[in-house]
Amino acid sequence: MRRVLIPIDGTARSIKSVEFIKNEFKPGEAFIKLLMVREDVIGPLPDSMLDPAVGELKERMDETAKLIEDYDHEVSIIFGRAGDEVVKCAKKEDMDMIVMTKSTKKGWVQAIGSVTSYVVKYAPCMVIIVPEVGYNVYDE
Repeated sequence: MRRVLIPIDGTARSIKSVEFIKNEFKPGEAFIKLLMVREDVIGPLPDSMLDPAVGELKERMDETAKLIEDYDHEVSIIFGRAGDEVVKCAKKEDMDMIVMTKSTKKGWVQAIGSVTSYVVKYAPCMVIIVPEVGYNVYDE
């Protein structure tokens, strides 16, 4: 069974990665870990402050998890720097691949790098980049 890490950023764009995996693997062929990293919380905070932050993201992650309910899967929401946390998770959980969706943003975001380029550079496993536009698993 392949172990697949899919970072979810809360945008519709990141769902393209989920669609890709569903097209490539049938249930029983892949374990999928959905990972959302919240970068806007700095420093250690008490659970009373973290719980509301996680709560608002949990709804989005639960919606995404419904798309893969037939697959063995796990959902995690953590705090930190997205690129670092994705790479750490892939190493710690011995993932076979990371599937991310490429952004179509232009300008400084592309010039100074992104989470995706960081993950490609430091990942311990294969990284598959799915286009944000022009990719539809239902096109035959």
